[in-house]
Amino acid sequence: MTHDCDHGLSCGCHNPTAEALFKMFVQKSSAPSATKAAPKAAKPVTSPKPFMLIHDNGGKGVIRTVAEGDGDATVEALVIFDDKIHFTGTLKDAKANAASLAQNNPDAPALQTIALKNGQCVVPGLIEPHVHITTSPLMLDWENYSPFGDTALGEAGPSDDPSAEMEAQNLRPDYCLAKLKDALKADVAKLKADPNKKGWWLLGDGVDTSLMSDFPDHAKGKTLLDCIDKNFLDPIDDQTPMLLVAASEHTAYVNTPALKIIWETYKDKLTAEYQTEENFLNKSSGVLQEMDQVVPALEAVHKEQLEYLKKNLPDNLIRMLKVAQKRGVTLVYDAAMQDRFVGPIHEYLETYRNEQPDWPSPRIGMAHLVNKIGDIPTDFSFAKPTRPSADDPYQLGSLNFYYGSLKIVSDGSNQGLTGYQIKPYCCAPKEYGLYNFPVDKTDSHNGTPEKAPPEIIELVKTAWGKKWPLMLHANGERAINYALEAYEEAAKVNGDISAESLRNRIEHCSLLTDKRLDRIKDAHIHPSYLIGHVGYWGWTFRNYIFEELAEDQLDRCKSSQNRKILFSLHSDCAVSPLGPLRMMEQAVTRKMEGSPDARVLNENECITSAEALAAATYNAAWQCHAEHLVGSLEPSKLADLDTRKNLSSE
Repeated sequence: MTHDCDHGLSCGCHNPTAEALFKMFVQKSSAPSATKAAPKAAKPVTSPKPFMLIHDNGGKGVIRTVAEGDGDATVEALVIFDDKIHFTGTLKDAKANAASLAQNNPDAPALQTIALKNGQCVVPGLIEPHVHITTSPLMLDWENYSPFGDTALGEAGPSDDPSAEMEAQNLRPDYCLAKLKDALKADVAKLKADPNKKGWWLLGDGVDTSLMSDFPDHAKGKTLLDCIDKNFLDPIDDQTPMLLVAASEHTAYVNTPALKIIWETYKDKLTAEYQTEENFLNKSSGVLQEMDQVVPALEAVHKEQLEYLKKNLPDNLIRMLKVAQKRGVTLVYDAAMQDRFVGPIHEYLETYRNEQPDWPSPRIGMAHLVNKIGDIPTDFSFAKPTRPSADDPYQLGSLNFYYGSLKIVSDGSNQGLTGYQIKPYCCAPKEYGLYNFPVDKTDSHNGTPEKAPPEIIELVKTAWGKKWPLMLHANGERAINYALEAYEEAAKVNGDISAESLRNRIEHCSLLTDKRLDRIKDAHIHPSYLIGHVGYWGWTFRNYIFEELAEDQLDRCKSSQNRKILFSLHSDCAVSPLGPLRMMEQAVTRKMEGSPDARVLNENECITSAEALAAATYNAAWQCHAEHLVGSLEPSKLADLDTRKNLSSE
C-alpha cells in the first residue's frame, strides 16, 4: 500500500470519501476573496447581554478557571458583564466589582446572582481542536453502521433525528458481522417499501471491522480490508444497489447491482481495461480502495438521491454544531478546510444565525489544507494567519470563522492499516501503510528512517518561512519520524521565526518512544492526541493490530505532561464521537472499552482530571490560537457560559 499520491482526495486521511461528496456538491462554488467575501448579513437582534455574579456558595460548588493552563486553579466568584468575564477572585471583591459596574453603567440589566449548589461546577467552555465540519454532516442522511451507538446495530435508537448517531459516545453492544447483515436486510426492505425512493441505493457509513466482536475469529480467513465484499452483500439483496463506506473513509464495499450501474456509468472508460461487463464483474471483488475506485461509485448513485443529500447538507451542519453545543463545546476547529468549501458553509451559518439570533453556535476556527507548496495561500483573503477577534462573530476572519494554521496530511489511520509504520502491522495483510509524499521504493522499512522525503521537508520549510503555524497529520511511527525531521530542518533554515511563536502541532501522533517525546519537547512541537485510540480501539490495537507496541507507545499523555509538553485531546469527528468530557474520561482512565474485563492500557500514562480539563480547554485554545479569548475563565476573556440549565438565581 506504500504510495506517493497526487495529493488530491486520495491522500491518506481526512475523510476523503466524504470530501469527494462535498466537492461534488459545491464544485461550482468559488472561494471568497479579499474583495468579494460572502455576503454580509444584517446584524441580528439578540437578547440583552448578561450581567451576572456566580460564586461557589462557601465551597458547595467549584469555579475551576484553568487560569494560565492550571487545571487546579479555582476562585470563589466571577463577574460576567457585556459577554465577557470582568472579574475573578473572592466573593467580597466580586460584589464590590459588580456594584461598581452597575453604578457606572446605568443601562446595564439587573445583576443576576447565582450560588452554586452541592456538586455543581463552572469550567471554561470545552474545545474540539480537530474535527471535520465539511465532511461529518454529509453522512448524517446515510444509514449508520458505525460501532458507536446506544443500542445494538439494527435496534431502534432513542430518536429518529439523524444527529442522534453523533450523540452516541459508547461502543455498541455485540457489534459484529452478523448484526451488520441483519441491519442491512431490514434497511433494504424499508428502502424498497418506499415508493418515493425507487432506484435509490442503500447508502451506509461508519463500518469498522476492527471493532467487530467476531473479528478476526469468525472472519473465515478474511482480513480487516476485505472481510466485507460482494459475496457478503449479494445474498442480502441482489437487486438493490448497496454502497457501504468504512469508518476510515478509504475503503468502500458494493454489491453486484452497484457494480453493474458503475459499469453502465463508466462503460467507455472501463472497457479498455476489462473489455466486457462479465470480466468487470468477475474481477471486481466489491471492495473499493481509495478515491480512484470510490469516486466512480459515488458518482453512479441515483441522481435524485444525491440531490436529496445536497439539499439536507445545511441542516445537517447545524445539527452537528448543536450536538457540539450540547457537549459543552464553544469552539470547534476544522482540521482540513479547503477554499471551495468556505463560502457555502459561511452562507449556511449566516442564514441560520439570522433566523435564530439567540442560538449560541460554537465558534469556528479552521486549518487550511495544503498538499504542496503551491497550495499555501497568497492571494486569498486569508493570506496570513488570523489572530481572531470577537467584534463581529459571523464575518470571515473573525473568531467565529478564522484560519489559524495550515494542515498537511502525511499518512493514514492505524485502525485502517494506512498509518505509515517502520515495521509492518501485526495483523494480515502485513502492510506498512500509506505515505502521501514520494518515498524511496528500495527502502527496507526496517529501523529508523534516515531521511524524510524532500517534498514534505520543503513544504514545511516554505510554510514556516511564511509564518504559517502547521498541523501535520502523522499516525504511524515512520510518519512521526518524518514529521519531526521536517520540523527540525525547517527550524534550521528559518532561524528568525521561532518555533514557539508558531505553535506547530503533530495530529494524532499515535506511537511515541521516549526519544520521540524528547525530540518533540526540544523542537517545541505540541501534539494533539486522538484519545479514542485508547478508549475505543485500544483493545484491538493491543491484541491484534500493534500488540505490545500499543502498550508501550500509544497516546502517551502522562509522559507528555511530565515533560511539560502542551498537548490537547481531540475526536477527529466523525472518526470518533464529539465530546471533550468523554475524551477526558478516556485520558484519565485509559480503559480499553472493547476489552471484556475493561482492562487499562498502560496505567502509567493516565493523567489527572485537572490535567485532562486543561487539555480540553486552555491547551486546546492555545493550539487553536484563541487562548487570549477562550479556554480559561480570566478577566477580559469571552464568557462562553451556559447558565440556562441547572443553575438558578438567589
